[in-house]
Amino acid sequence: MNFEIPVLSPVPSSVSGVQNASISLNGTWKFYPDNSGQSRAGDIEVPGEWEMQGYKVEKGKSATYRRSFLLPNDWEGTRIKIRFDGVSSFCLIKINSKTIGSHEGSFAAFEFDITDVVKSGENILEVEVQCETVSDLLACTSQYAAHPVGGILRKVTLYTLPQINISDFSWEVKFDDQYRDAAINFNCKVGFNNKTGKRSAVNLKFDIQDPNGQDVRMEGNTFKVPVSKSMNEVEGSIKVTAPEKWDPEHPNLYLLTTSLVVDGKVLQTNMQKIGFRQIEIRGNRLFVNNLPVKLRGVNRHEIHPLRGRSLTPDLCRRDVELFREGNCNYIRTSHYPPSGEFLQACDELGMFVESEASLCWIEHGASPIWKTWKYLDNQYLPYMIRANYDNVLAGRQHPCIIIWSLGNESRWSPLWERVLEEVKKLDPSRPTAFHDQCWGAYNNAGSKADIANYHYPGFNGPGETEKEKNRPTIFGEYMHVQCYARRELETDPAVRSDVWANTLKQMVDSVYKYPACLGGAIWSGIDDIFHISENRICGYGPWGPIDGWRREKPEYTGMKRSYSPVILTNINDIKTLSGEIVLNIENRYNFTNLNELKITAKAGSFILPLHVDVNPMSKGSIIIKLPWNIQEDKLYISFTDPRGFICHEEVIEPVKTQSSGRFQF
Repeated sequence: MNFEIPVLSPVPSSVSGVQNASISLNGTWKFYPDNSGQSRAGDIEVPGEWEMQGYKVEKGKSATYRRSFLLPNDWEGTRIKIRFDGVSSFCLIKINSKTIGSHEGSFAAFEFDITDVVKSGENILEVEVQCETVSDLLACTSQYAAHPVGGILRKVTLYTLPQINISDFSWEVKFDDQYRDAAINFNCKVGFNNKTGKRSAVNLKFDIQDPNGQDVRMEGNTFKVPVSKSMNEVEGSIKVTAPEKWDPEHPNLYLLTTSLVVDGKVLQTNMQKIGFRQIEIRGNRLFVNNLPVKLRGVNRHEIHPLRGRSLTPDLCRRDVELFREGNCNYIRTSHYPPSGEFLQACDELGMFVESEASLCWIEHGASPIWKTWKYLDNQYLPYMIRANYDNVLAGRQHPCIIIWSLGNESRWSPLWERVLEEVKKLDPSRPTAFHDQCWGAYNNAGSKADIANYHYPGFNGPGETEKEKNRPTIFGEYMHVQCYARRELETDPAVRSDVWANTLKQMVDSVYKYPACLGGAIWSGIDDIFHISENRICGYGPWGPIDGWRREKPEYTGMKRSYSPVILTNINDIKTLSGEIVLNIENRYNFTNLNELKITAKAGSFILPLHVDVNPMSKGSIIIKLPWNIQEDKLYISFTDPRGFICHEEVIEPVKTQSSGRFQF
């Protein structure tokens, strides 16, 4: 089978002669749950799930969304496109009663060119949507949510392009051997719909601003575009001297402006944030910007009790803030691609992301369809390929994504091998993962993904990773919170906090001991509970360190302590010598020297700033010279991350010695 990569054009910042290059179609639409298009119309909010808004759609039937929009007068003579960022799970798009196309697959952006069907003035847009179709079944989307996940889940955008336009753009960063200077290697496709037939001089011009808004000097920023075909491709390299690198601890973002210049006139301008970071696998370790990394993470569903699988940008950003302040540096987007707003927050706030295609439990006992369907049947390959295409195309502009996950807890097969091949062709700059079980008989069928995977290892799991010599191993799901042992939780609430936190701490310590173990993602990040109505609450359960309302649970504190990038290794055996306290310290940051942190010791009325110089993934010590006579004052030490939150704190109580009767730590 040969597969055509779908087009996903970047939405322009500006188009010559046009006041607004894009228009949001979010808001209140008319909704026909019986698909008649004529009766029983109600109001519905887009984006959003229909079930979470009180509507029922008969299984196997379609519902219709309808709204009108006005085409701006200054868009006349341009190309016009419509983009949906996620519809679950099959949709048919009509404008002015003319069908323009369809899409199969949830949680993924897609577009259509609607130039030939729109008219000046008012236009009618209809979207027929059916859920629980083949892509839903292959992803277990509704099964996982315990209710039908149907509707226009993410934003809808109308936008315009000039007749000669940027139709596709991708980039990757490559550092020199010293990891000082960098090249932005780009690939751009320019589409030609030049009605005049005139041969034009077409160029791409690039400008870059640093994180402080200052212009960056570059070696060569203008590239000639060939004009021989209706779609022309240009590749190039933009050299940048000593840029500030992007990583989760230093999320330095540059603004890349791409201008399409035709016969000396700027027709289109695109603006996007980029980060200078490079990913490599060397043996069984993962390197980012030439430093080996450890991942301290959680899995994340897009979930809110009242909104279901359709989140607001504010909720997406709040999730990143909460997990970052819980000392996570990595989120796996189980089990579908995240929204663009979530990825933007990860870029800006600092968070590694493993973005997963919307495929789940293929040839797995949890999905009942494989009792009758054959997982080796080639008829499923186009859906598997498209799910991964959609994942990569929607997310590849974001530096936060460092891993592409092909799918969740499935059995490897020749079909997955072809999926891997297509993903590597589309984006060779990032490694791939496949969430099988890489030891034992369960789902172990010879995955060839770049990163090996193990779900729910025992305490010997980190040590076992050393058996893999040619690829790192990640615990894609591990250390699930104690939500399943309901009877124990009722009788001993400490199981939630102390017991779970202590076992998580042991596991994390072991992860840092073995180089081949990349890290892991706690199952799961947020409670998966849907308040569909006053009388119906469903979902898999309360399995997160935070609940669906974004309130911290006792497990959150345990996670934050266990994932702390600052470890005081002698906290239970501190000695006071000659009026000084020596604290042995381990720095578990991947990229941050502890001299970047604000460290403060407090006792009584005394406040003492501290300084320590310990490189990432290294050990050292802090010496505190006591400026006061120790009485019964507790010593409080806090470590403030350079991004502004307290990442670790300790309270040390003085002890009264029997021999001298004095207090000492």
